[in-house]
Amino acid sequence: MIFENKEALQGQIEQLDLFHVAEIKIPKENAIEIKFFDRFKAFEQLTELMQLQTDAQEVNEFYKALELGAKSLNKDEVDE
Repeated sequence: MIFENKEALQGQIEQLDLFHVAEIKIPKENAIEIKFFDRFKAFEQLTELMQLQTDAQEVNEFYKALELGAKSLNKDEVDE
């Protein structure tokens, strides 16, 4: 019924704002499945990834500082 004229439907779809739509399926006659993006969840995951990267960078900087301190102590012991 609603999908009898697929060319007209195609023209209507092209005019719609589908910014939040991830996927559209027509699994069987007279049915439609629409999957929406969950932008808030995507933002949360990006925030978590950024935090993990920041944490890893801070740990790396800490180990570098520790290594430089150890080298400095070792150098001081050699000089004595």
